[in-house]
Amino acid sequence: MQQCEREYENIMKYINNNIMLTIYIIHMKTNDYISE
Repeated sequence: MQQCEREYENIMKYINNNIMLTIYIIHMKTNDYISE
């Protein structure tokens, strides 16, 4: 049971990191696009 919860936490952290990274990349690309 404990093992399962830990796996779930790791997956959620991984997904959150990916979402943050994607948002960051999109944000940078939009800034580049606007500044041109």
